[in-house]
Amino acid sequence: MGTGTYRTIRDLRGDDYHVERDGEEILSADLAEFTDGELKFKHDDQEVFRVERTPVDDGVSFLVIDTATGDEIAALVNTGGVLGGRWEVRDPTTGTVIVSFKCEDSVVNAVTTVSQLGKLKRHEYAIVDVQDGVIGAITATAEKLTVTHEITIDADASVTQELVLAAATVFDAVQSA
Repeated sequence: MGTGTYRTIRDLRGDDYHVERDGEEILSADLAEFTDGELKFKHDDQEVFRVERTPVDDGVSFLVIDTATGDEIAALVNTGGVLGGRWEVRDPTTGTVIVSFKCEDSVVNAVTTVSQLGKLKRHEYAIVDVQDGVIGAITATAEKLTVTHEITIDADASVTQELVLAAATVFDAVQSA
């Protein structure tokens, strides 16, 4: 998958969810399946990883599982409460935080504002490493019943690009579902 900028697209009239890079679809999911607590991400109609909702003591958690190996890749935990101001990507075995998605002002950014052009501008999350250094961003816009999130990951990030993209995609899909 590499580094760079990815775009997630969700048409609000359906449950299809797509992730693109340079106009080419690299992942897809059917958000209607998420009602059962499991969501499958596919590439070219082949499942790549799945997400399972799991209960934890300190928040809502989702396990990201590699379909080919069955290994748990990461746990995504909402530690920001109802407004979801901070999500942590943790090692599923040790609980060590790998990277976080953080909104500096979750109250202001969670409120959708309507511009004069009829476009909706929504919240923006920073992707931060364990030293709280920004290594990317997730920015949302909505227009004509389509919500688009741009996920930008720095090429020099100290964590695996694929892990950050998978976690950011899960985070985005969970927020969209």
